[in-house]
Amino acid sequence: MTPVIKHSYSACLFNAISSLFIVALVLLSSAQASASQSGELNEEYLLKKIEQAKQRLEQTQERITEKRSKLATQITELEQQVSHLRSKTATARRSKDEQTLSLQTLEQRLEQWQQQQDHQQNAITRLLQQSGLSYQEISDLSQSDKLNLLQQQVNKLFEAAEPNWHESKAIMPDGRQLERPVLALGPVRLIAADKTDKAVTGLGSASENGVELEYAYSESESKELQKLRHSGSAQITFDPTLGKAQQNQSADKTPWQYLNDGGLWIIPIVIAALVSLIMAVTKAVQLYRVPAIDNRVRHPMQQQLERIIESHLELDAKEDKLVAQIQWMRFRLHKGLTVVTVIATIAPLLGLLGTVSGMITTFNMMATYGTSEPQVVSGGIGQALITTELGLVVAIPSLILSAVLTRKAKNDSEKLQQYAVEALEQHKKQQAGA
Repeated sequence: MTPVIKHSYSACLFNAISSLFIVALVLLSSAQASASQSGELNEEYLLKKIEQAKQRLEQTQERITEKRSKLATQITELEQQVSHLRSKTATARRSKDEQTLSLQTLEQRLEQWQQQQDHQQNAITRLLQQSGLSYQEISDLSQSDKLNLLQQQVNKLFEAAEPNWHESKAIMPDGRQLERPVLALGPVRLIAADKTDKAVTGLGSASENGVELEYAYSESESKELQKLRHSGSAQITFDPTLGKAQQNQSADKTPWQYLNDGGLWIIPIVIAALVSLIMAVTKAVQLYRVPAIDNRVRHPMQQQLERIIESHLELDAKEDKLVAQIQWMRFRLHKGLTVVTVIATIAPLLGLLGTVSGMITTFNMMATYGTSEPQVVSGGIGQALITTELGLVVAIPSLILSAVLTRKAKNDSEKLQQYAVEALEQHKKQQAGA
C-alpha cells in the first residue's frame, strides 16, 4: 500500500505544479497582451502630441519670420536715419571749426598787421627824431606829413652817401685843426692837401669836432688823391679799417711774446711738451737703434733668451725663467710710453683750463670797464684761446708718437715670445737626438 500511496501522491503533486505553471503562463500572456495594447495607446498619444507641437512650432516660426522682416526693415530705416544725422553733424561741426579757424586766422593776421604798423611807426618816429624833431611834434603830425619828412630824410641820406668833396676841419695827429678838402665815402673820410700844406693827406673818421686823421698817405698816394680830386679818377689806397689792419700785420709777435700772452697755464703745457718730446725721442732711439728682431741678426734680448735656453737648468725651470724674462722684456719695451699717452690726454685739458681762466679774467674786465671797447674784449678772448691752441699742438704729435711707438714695442714683444718658443723647441729636439 505504501508504494501505491507514494505514487499517487507524487502524481497529484506533479499535476498541481503543472496546473500552477499553466496558470502562470496564462497570466503572463494576458499581461503581455495588456502591456502591448497599453504601449500602442501611449505611442499613438505621443505621436499625436509631437504632431501638434510641430504645427505650433511652424506657426511660431512663421510669426517670427514675419516680425523679423518687419524689424529688419525698421532697423535699416533707423540706420539710414542715424547715418544721415551723423553726416549732418560732421558737416555742421566742420563748418563751425572752419568758422572758428577763420576767425582765429583773421585775429592773428590782424595782430601781425598791428605789430607791423607799430614797428613802422616807431621806425618813422626814430628817423624823424634824428632830424631834430621832438616826440610831441612828431605825434602832432599827420601820416602824410610824416611820410613827406621821411622822404626828405631819405634823400639827404642818399646825398650824404654819394662821394662829394667839401671843406671841413681836419684834426692832425699833433692836435692842429686845419681846413682841408675832404671826400666823404660812407663813414670814411679822405683828407686831401691844399697848396699851403701838401703833406697832410690820408684817411680819417668823422667826429664831433671835425675829421680826425687816422692813416697818413705816402707821397705817391697823396699825388693819386690830388689826381682824384681834380680829374675824378685815380688809384688810391682805401682801407676801411683806417690803417688798423696794416698795424696788426706789422705787429707780428715773437714766439716768446706769443707764449707770454697765454698766461700762467702756458708753463705746465710747455713742461708737458718737453717731457713728452724727451720720452718719445728716448723710446724711439731705444726701439729703432738696435737691430730688428729676426733670425738673421741676433738682437741683444734674443741673446739673453738663448743664454737661458742653453743653461744647465731643468726644462721646467728653463720655461719658468723664459716666461719671467719675456715679461720683464715686455715691461722694458713699453716703459715710458704711458707718459707720452697721458700727456697727449691731459694737454688739451690744460689748454681748456687756461682758456677758462682767461675768459674769467676777460669777463671781470668787462664788468669793470664795460663793453665800450670791443677790441679789448676780443683781444682778451684771443689771448685766452692761446692755451687751447698750444694744448692741441702738444697733444696731437704726442698721440701720434704714442701710437707708433706702442705698435713697435708690441711687435717686438710678440717676436721675442715667438723666438723663445721656437728656440726652446729646437733645443728640445737637439737634446732628444743626442
